Amino acid sequence: MYAVINNNLYWYQHFRGKTIVLARKGQLVDYTFEEKGDVFQKTVNIDDTEISDVYNVKFYVGYKDCLVENNDIWEVGDGFPSSRPYRIEDGEACIGTFGAVSGNGWETNGRDESYKIIQLSDCSSFSVEYEYSKKDGVVCSEPVTQKAELSREELITLILTHRV
Repeated sequence: MYAVINNNLYWYQHFRGKTIVLARKGQLVDYTFEEKGDVFQKTVNIDDTEISDVYNVKFYVGYKDCLVENNDIWEVGDGFPSSRPYRIEDGEACIGTFGAVSGNGWETNGRDESYKIIQLSDCSSFSVEYEYSKKDGVVCSEPVTQKAELSREELITLILTHRV
């Protein structure tokens, strides 16, 4: 999850009854953050007034594949498993599906999952989906979902922005 604090984006985690935000070295932090190795962390509460938004985000592309005909919209992002490195900033993304698919660029990690590195130039659409727990300073009683269509460049920029 992510949190926006004073217009800055941070990782937001709730673990073992404690809620923290994390920042990497080089990110803007103040005296309220504590250094923990390679990161800075700060204990927070979702009700804190300095937090304007708390959300999960997912990125999608429209892509047709002849071997997986029942899926035209795929989730993409950093950290999807693959046999080689790929970079969204180089116009590449990784898609995955359940089950063993082979051929046409697909590789499998056994019988559970298969993945394929695709070119964004081969995609027909790009979108983002936010699921807010807090939006515009107001804690949501139920998650609020917001979807938006994007250009390829906007998708790349948003994914890079969320590499905090």
